[in-house]
Amino acid sequence: TVSVTSYGADPSGASDSTSAFNQAISAANAAGEAVWIPQGTFLISSPLRMQSATIEGAGDWYSQVKANEFIDNTSAVSGPINLSGFAILGSTVGRHDDSTANAINGSLGSGWTVNGLWIQDTNVGLWLQFGNSNCTVENSVIESTDADGVNFNGNASHCTVKNNFIRGTGDDSLAIWSYPTADSNITFANNTIVAPTLANGIADYGGDNNTI
Repeated sequence: TVSVTSYGADPSGASDSTSAFNQAISAANAAGEAVWIPQGTFLISSPLRMQSATIEGAGDWYSQVKANEFIDNTSAVSGPINLSGFAILGSTVGRHDDSTANAINGSLGSGWTVNGLWIQDTNVGLWLQFGNSNCTVENSVIESTDADGVNFNGNASHCTVKNNFIRGTGDDSLAIWSYPTADSNITFANNTIVAPTLANGIADYGGDNNTI
């Protein structure tokens, strides 16, 4: 793997590590390797954008990213962008529907997996739009979001959300939101949802062949 600290990321969280993360992602992709987030707290002041990557941490109690928005891909990407074993800890207060301060925002491409993340105090946990297919969100914790936990915002297909714990969302905990185009073949299975403060635990707003 390529460690973010080898490019100057600060594990104390005192200084901004955005540039170091971007450099590590570029280097890892060029070498066909994964990005490693070692134990520590890392400040990300600007969301990351990438076509593909594998980013791994030492576990969500050990590798922690301080960011309201970790990834922001504003158009479809090829992917896959695989994420595992770290926490994204934000500081958002209050709901703002025009906010993009979503821990993971936009497209992660095709064939990706999010496994073992802890997401807390962001606007949304995962707001998935523009293009996501053959994907999995599993074994993760999403807490205290201002709006949704996980939302498929159209153009998603053949994705599974399973074995996650979601608590205290400000809107739907899990949502299939078939806008601007339909979502299809989305599966929600074996998730635990506690105390959404607005809207629903699970919501299916249209689409085709979805399973809950």
